[in-house]
Amino acid sequence: MRVSNNKDNIDWKNVIKKEVIGTDGLDLGEVVEIGDNFIVIQKGLFNKKST
Repeated sequence: MRVSNNKDNIDWKNVIKKEVIGTDGLDLGEVVEIGDNFIVIQKGLFNKKST
């Protein structure tokens, strides 16, 4: 996942529940939590997996 270095222009609260797509077009999941130094992405509906 590529993260923009221009973090001052991103409203991080609006990123939660958004779909994450990798640079190769791979569906990585959905953003469920954002911390100061991390982003939690969850994939799946029934057998959920967080990364």
